[in-house]
Amino acid sequence: MAGTFSNSNNLQLDAKQTQQQHLTMKQRQALEVLFLSRQELETKLNEMLLTNPLIEVEEVPEDALSLSDSTERDVQEGTEDESLYEAEIYENSDSWNEELPLPPEQTIDSRETVEDFLLYTPAQERPLRETLQSELNLCSGLTSAVREAAENIILNLDDDGMLRTPLEDIAMSCGASMDEISQALQIVRQFDPPGIGARNHQECLLLQLERKGEKTPLFEKLLNDHFDDLMRNRLDAVVRKLDISMNDLEEMFQKLRQLNLIPVTVPSQAGTVIIPEVEIVRNEEGSFSASLLRERRSYKLSPYADLASSADAGADFAAKAKEGKNLLEALEFRKGTILRMAEMLIEVQRPFLESGPEKLRPFTMKQAAEYLKFKSESTISRAAASKYVKTPHGVFPFKYFFTTGYISEDGDSVSRTADMELLKKLVDEEDKKHPLSDDKLSQLLNQAGHPVARRTVAKYRDLLKIPSSSLRKEHF
Repeated sequence: MAGTFSNSNNLQLDAKQTQQQHLTMKQRQALEVLFLSRQELETKLNEMLLTNPLIEVEEVPEDALSLSDSTERDVQEGTEDESLYEAEIYENSDSWNEELPLPPEQTIDSRETVEDFLLYTPAQERPLRETLQSELNLCSGLTSAVREAAENIILNLDDDGMLRTPLEDIAMSCGASMDEISQALQIVRQFDPPGIGARNHQECLLLQLERKGEKTPLFEKLLNDHFDDLMRNRLDAVVRKLDISMNDLEEMFQKLRQLNLIPVTVPSQAGTVIIPEVEIVRNEEGSFSASLLRERRSYKLSPYADLASSADAGADFAAKAKEGKNLLEALEFRKGTILRMAEMLIEVQRPFLESGPEKLRPFTMKQAAEYLKFKSESTISRAAASKYVKTPHGVFPFKYFFTTGYISEDGDSVSRTADMELLKKLVDEEDKKHPLSDDKLSQLLNQAGHPVARRTVAKYRDLLKIPSSSLRKEHF
């Protein structure tokens, strides 16, 4: 009997037929390629070239490439507050019920421009510890114990060149005496960059002053005894405690401004390559258009792949042909989707394109999913990740354009990111001797059509890493 099973406890087991759509292997690969960053895609393609002889690559001749004179090298990062974006949820692919929209025909017509890979590649520098070890190797006359202690000090340096491990711990780990450790530390501190091996910010500044021949007892007293007042901009207290004039403090300040709080400034995007994949330009008649930036490589399927349907073709050969075909179709799907995302920005974010970040409109990933006819906003989140678009106002990550907002008194949609952009502009343009308070910033934002409360200004400042007005104040 089909349908129901019963027992004395009245438990029932019902058999039902349901239909559930699953992603095909081809669709799954298209999504995987779409979700990859540019660098991850390059890695995947290089791996495929090694394992599939039916995929051919063609290098674009150098004379066929042209660089835009207005190449933007600085990437605009936008807010770091991920809560302003839609939740980035990656659903298990086995449970997805996604219908992949096909890219419109003839949308892969790239313009004759390319963003040079090297323009977006930070210069590779020699590792800090390797450089310091080379300098140590040039030192002669050191005992083996002092040399080993110096090597251990170098190994214990942070990436910023600071020594935060207690000297006693280093001495214990290498079996050196405190006298040998002290000698070794003085040797390391003679190396470049100035301030290397400092144990705190004050020591770092004093080491740099000493290297420049400008270290004085007054500087030592200022940095060792009144550093907290200095960092909190309590200059009146510093002048009173040191019994000096404000002019004297100004002269000391000018010298300190030429120094660094840490010996080594680690780039925030070290080793990261930023390459925009699509460009939005303004045409002569004032309209905007999007086009994919031309790549240095093009991929195609070998003519031998046509033999896959032959009766003589083996299973492995046919599988490689199918794999190559699916990959090339996935690449076209990726290009088409990125181009459609840029065209979506032209329609939705035209005020931004015309006037800049202060006119950014609120736009959620859910709205983007509806626009692009994706069922899941998580697909948009994954597609936008690590992808960049070149606009008339610079290079931006796609995620920059997804933000919440509100309706102003004038009936305009206002983005929270636009609030922060205007706040940053107000702070940049303020009189640093009379910085704007949070109350005043709130008033100015409201006057500009951005109804932002004082407590929200404080929250935005924290997100933008803008100090309070007391810390922004310049006395000289």
